[in-house]
Amino acid sequence: MVHVDKAFFATGNAAKTALNSDDLIVSIIIPLPTETERIMTFKAADRHGGDSTELNAVGKFVLDTNGKTINNATLVIGGVDRKPWLAENTARLLIGRPLSADSDSILTDAIVAMDKELDKIPYVDKTPKMEHRKALARAALFRFIVSLTRSQPIERMPIARTAKLHAHQKVPSTQIASDAVGRPIPHQSAKVHTTGEAKYTSDIKIAGMLHLALVQSTEAHAEIISVDPSAALQIPGVVDYVDVKDIPSGGTNMPGMDGKLFMIDDSPIFADGKVEAVGQSIGAIVAEDVETARRAANLVKIEYKRLKPILTIEDAIEAKSFHFRADPHEFLRDWSDGEDYFKECRFVVEGNVVMGAQEHAYMETQSAICIPEENDEWLIYTSSQMCAFAQLHCSSVLGIPKNKIVVKTKRVGGAFGGKAVAQCGYARNPALIAANKLKRPVKCALSRREDLLVTGTRHPMKAHYRIGCDEEGRLVVADFEAYINGGYTIENSYLVAMALAMNSDSCYRVPHMKSKCYPCKTNIASNTAMRGYGIPQAYYLMEVAISHLVQEAHIDPVEFREKNHAQKGWICLSGEVIRNDNLNDCWQQCKTISRIQELQKEVNEFNSLHRHLKRGMAMSSVRLGLPHEGPTEQSFALVQIYLDGSVSVSIGGIEMGQGLFTKCIQVASRALGVPVSRITMLDASTDKTANAPMTGGSQGADVHGNAIKAACEVLAERLKPIKEEFPDGNFDTWIWTAYERKIGLSAAVHKTVPRHEFGLGGGSTYYTTGVANTVVEIDALTGEHRLISVDIVMDCGDTLSPAIDIGQIEGGFIQGYGLYAMEEYEYADNGNLLTNSFGKYKIPTADVVPEKFRVTLLEKSDTHPGMIYSSKGIGEPPLILGICPMLAICEAVNAFRLDTGQQPTFLPLESPLTALRIRQACNAIVMPNK
Repeated sequence: MVHVDKAFFATGNAAKTALNSDDLIVSIIIPLPTETERIMTFKAADRHGGDSTELNAVGKFVLDTNGKTINNATLVIGGVDRKPWLAENTARLLIGRPLSADSDSILTDAIVAMDKELDKIPYVDKTPKMEHRKALARAALFRFIVSLTRSQPIERMPIARTAKLHAHQKVPSTQIASDAVGRPIPHQSAKVHTTGEAKYTSDIKIAGMLHLALVQSTEAHAEIISVDPSAALQIPGVVDYVDVKDIPSGGTNMPGMDGKLFMIDDSPIFADGKVEAVGQSIGAIVAEDVETARRAANLVKIEYKRLKPILTIEDAIEAKSFHFRADPHEFLRDWSDGEDYFKECRFVVEGNVVMGAQEHAYMETQSAICIPEENDEWLIYTSSQMCAFAQLHCSSVLGIPKNKIVVKTKRVGGAFGGKAVAQCGYARNPALIAANKLKRPVKCALSRREDLLVTGTRHPMKAHYRIGCDEEGRLVVADFEAYINGGYTIENSYLVAMALAMNSDSCYRVPHMKSKCYPCKTNIASNTAMRGYGIPQAYYLMEVAISHLVQEAHIDPVEFREKNHAQKGWICLSGEVIRNDNLNDCWQQCKTISRIQELQKEVNEFNSLHRHLKRGMAMSSVRLGLPHEGPTEQSFALVQIYLDGSVSVSIGGIEMGQGLFTKCIQVASRALGVPVSRITMLDASTDKTANAPMTGGSQGADVHGNAIKAACEVLAERLKPIKEEFPDGNFDTWIWTAYERKIGLSAAVHKTVPRHEFGLGGGSTYYTTGVANTVVEIDALTGEHRLISVDIVMDCGDTLSPAIDIGQIEGGFIQGYGLYAMEEYEYADNGNLLTNSFGKYKIPTADVVPEKFRVTLLEKSDTHPGMIYSSKGIGEPPLILGICPMLAICEAVNAFRLDTGQQPTFLPLESPLTALRIRQACNAIVMPNK
């Protein structure tokens, strides 16, 4: 028997113990405590569920027979040393100490002793993370001793229970059974998603196919002196090494530089003499299997000459490193008198905000298969949000016409903008170059680590705000200056900066406003489009500024926000007019459903009864104009009816799990008058639907739905005479009769968003709006928090599919919650990504979903009748509502600070609001009566 004591970890490393390498553990014996022993545990983590601990602790206390004196004590803490750490001096100090309700001196002495012990551990440094762990160690000791001396249960958060199933809206009783629009039908691929039978790009197997793994830079900024793949090429199964020299004559290493798809992108496929980010592709190894390719890629030797990297926004500002030019995107609203507008204000505040990056965290990594065929033709399978974009890039890379290339996508395993533009080429373009060189099919499916290194994220932001209101609490003026970290190439950064600046008035009526944003050029992976496209950063900037203002002016934040919402007809900072908008209705209904007055009383009562657990309540809103004017608001649909009466629909839109294909089936069901069981959505493919727009921006159903409806109406019109001639027939007989009479059973229609026929010019034709109310609970000692309740009211117009829309709202909200309150992206000082796995990068889990999570779709909505069946896009707006928990956390922090006599000064908390930042903001001093 081996005792797990101090000697068990004598080596100083928790990975090495007193066990021999050939020992086999057959049982673990944990003795039960005696009547005089007290065993206590403590655990603190960054999120609830599926997370490693930031710090854990166990205390064993042996009391005398009367339970009044500590006869012996053992304290073990994990997270402050490389092995479980025994706080021997602290434990020794506790021996012989009497326990009583007023024995605060025990706590004082013990914490002082522990601080001294912690400072002697070599592993303990002065980094914020280690200071946080030291504070958690104090919190553990505090809770142990309070429980002993005051006979009170340890005040801790209960284990969260997840939400129950919710009922969805029902269709009108007058709607015919075959009409699927508005019915909560399951996602088209729900069953195969559940069973694991859904086929993705990386599941496709081709005879003779090779596999490719990237050779990635380990330096953030350096000249490449030499590349030596010889060791890799000696491994059995390795076929070749490819790099920039293998791009064919007439091709290009920068396929985005032609600017044909709305933007100029200088992202290279392979580094050419210089690397500008850790993870940038230098070359690639091609092998007979993926394991061999990845193993060999690590053996390629690269000699660098290091250059000084620019990693942060602060670095870029100091170096004046910006993409293209130093001129920012600037938007003005009635700014002729500039600074004079602030003189009209009763209250003016200013400050800085910092917002971190967010990883897309799609389940399917970037992947592609490139298959050379006869006559210089190509078949490409790719995990892309836009087949036409992939086709254009492949054409540029090889220097051949686009009609030689067919790009197909059946489905994408999540994207969120991360597979929209250059990012989806990180797997496809190297595979294309290798397949062209070797004349064999080549697959590249990135490992998770490769994907995290080479692809970018949502843009981090740093911004300065100045904002003012009058005596009545009405906004008068705002002046914002923002910087975003674009990474080493321009990619989407210039357009994201524009979107951030032009949407920074968010939902509010700001009569006088100036907003500008600079895209910074740095030596990290190129940041890119992500769900919301700069608007989540814009909302964060405005909401933090308003939170500061209402605290300074002592105005109720809910009343202030409601009073300052822009109304229909208001001209926004972007120059667009608000139309077909229902924000006020959403706001009032959310207040009613959440019982806001009673809820605030419940929060206040909870706070009065708890010392270190505090709750906060907040409301927030979102307004997003759709669809986006320009070339992306067009679509082409091909609808075909077969002789058995079954129907196929082809569009260029991509199913990414968001339910686009399910909604399209519902549209076709109503337009053709057939049940959904007869309709199948086919793969997106450029040989059927050429030049289709990118799927994203919350407008997939808007653009593709109208095209499908129009194509179905063409077919319905052709069948109309037959139906009239044979009224007792059915769909099957009508189709056969049409075939016999040589009537076409295929229809292809190109459709754009209708504007002029409804008297609309440019800009958005409608606004999707929503409101959230959230209650959050924090632990001031550890910084942990949990969602108590979430109420959301969303205007989806006349919803095409309530089950899909509510699923998007729930998922979008939780993703936004992760952005603002959980997901922290970290780089080392040399540019290496520290959060290079989903064990280190913390995305929300099912455990964070509150039991009370209620979503209501607004029933009476102002909509644009030209949109498909008067519905509204829903993909991005609910993510922005994820800021609501962050605002509620701030309210809880303020409640604790006021309760502990701290100054009620505004604290512009950095996003994401991690446990470390919440604990620091609370400034909970672990001492008696504090």
